[in-house]
Amino acid sequence: MAVVSGQFHTIKDIFEGMIFLRLKVRVVRMWKSCSKNEPDKPFAIELVFVDAEGGRIQASIQKPMMRKFMNIIAEGEVYKMNSFSIVKNDGIYRATRHQFKLIFNSKTKVFPVESQLIPEFGLSLVSSDVILSTKGESPYLFDMMGILTTVSEKKNIKKEGTTTRFIVLELVDDKGKIRCALFGDYVDIVKEHLAITGTELPVVIIQFAKVNLYKGEVGLINLFNTSRLLWNPQIPEAIQFKQSLAVHEIEVDLAIGDSPVNIRGDFLNYFSRKTIEALQVCEKDGFFIVLGTITAILEDGKWSYSACSCNKSVNVLNKESKGILLY
Repeated sequence: MAVVSGQFHTIKDIFEGMIFLRLKVRVVRMWKSCSKNEPDKPFAIELVFVDAEGGRIQASIQKPMMRKFMNIIAEGEVYKMNSFSIVKNDGIYRATRHQFKLIFNSKTKVFPVESQLIPEFGLSLVSSDVILSTKGESPYLFDMMGILTTVSEKKNIKKEGTTTRFIVLELVDDKGKIRCALFGDYVDIVKEHLAITGTELPVVIIQFAKVNLYKGEVGLINLFNTSRLLWNPQIPEAIQFKQSLAVHEIEVDLAIGDSPVNIRGDFLNYFSRKTIEALQVCEKDGFFIVLGTITAILEDGKWSYSACSCNKSVNVLNKESKGILLY
């Protein structure tokens, strides 16, 4: 059992049956759990803790304890805490990968403190290929960081007599791209950020997002009021990520409804460069930039084809018609 200076336990070494658990943690996320039929009557408050070593664990304040704790704990603040019930982390949606979860009880003590050593957001970032490898099925929530390259128009979806707004983002990292669908109030959050976005493609982090499978495509969606969006955060992880992709000046038109936004970035510096020789022996799939000079055009034989915007070839039935194209 590991104990850090000041006699606090580390999150990573929490185990079931610990008699007296003492933690010094930041509350990096806090939200109310409500039933669908009674959205204004929470039955629990869920929290995510992070310690100075970056370990994360989920905690829960059940309804009998809510009155005691809900007004003395705030998201983003640091606390000394002790005496929890420790249970298996086996919920439908798991905000951390920790094997266990903490439950506040009548003996739990909470004391506010200050600390600059504990991470502000407690990120646990994964790349797009990790998300894709889930095939759309995982009980865990994910943190992903990417360059925002596409924003769909706002749309509405009707289900069980209720209309919900949603918007789809495309985030790109060095492993690929991920579709991210955001519902409800998250549409307004995106619009507010786009309205003040400058001349560069923004770095966007979605935290505590759920994987889903839509029309055969793996993506992320926000989970109720649990997920969080960070837009161009001035944190070391985002600054390093942006510098590694060297994003600069190219115009990309994005629109949400009737609100067009111009964003610039340099896709010529976005992906790795290769010579023709290196490209011929390259064994991995990917996007590469090749700089060369056209020395001749082959006129014998077809060297181009008609294609849809989804990159599949099509047969044009009638060049004058705007009707259906066949794949």
